[in-house]
Amino acid sequence: MELSKDKIYIQLKEDYDAFISDFKKQEFKQFFAAFRRVLESLPKLIMFDVLADDDKTYKLLSGQAYIKGPKFVNSPTEEKPEGSRFCDLLKMSVTYKHPNWLKSKDLQKEEKRLSRDVIFHLESLSYWYRVASVLGSHTGESLEDIKSRAQECLLWFRNYCAYFQGTTVFSSYVQAFLKDFSNKL
Repeated sequence: MELSKDKIYIQLKEDYDAFISDFKKQEFKQFFAAFRRVLESLPKLIMFDVLADDDKTYKLLSGQAYIKGPKFVNSPTEEKPEGSRFCDLLKMSVTYKHPNWLKSKDLQKEEKRLSRDVIFHLESLSYWYRVASVLGSHTGESLEDIKSRAQECLLWFRNYCAYFQGTTVFSSYVQAFLKDFSNKL
């Protein structure tokens, strides 16, 4: 499937709707699979916003380029990104656009707090991706344990969306669809 911003957006909305629907139906295996797909698509779409350069974003998403520290490197990666790698690419994209965040000793107090909080929230994407992967493929836990973990995912996602609605890191466009997502929870 050819990579396009519009296709990513459509897929994200479909996966998000499935994520909510599966939770309401208490179909937790499907819920975690849909949640994992949301956590793959969301970073892809936000990267277009953060980088504000479709060509660079396409190159990163297809493995034709990578980010190393504050540098964009136009050279193919060993493997095409997939799964939780998209979560990592979003974090790298944000620090690429805000290279001063990599040198926290040079930051003012408010910017230091913002960079720390943003990086923490971006790193949490990878954690919840792993949780969704494990719970979506293993059935050894009780229904109550699985339901509790699903509720944790929803709560985390609501807080994640709310946090980024209140920052200036993402555009008003991204903040609007995050608000729309959190309103459906």
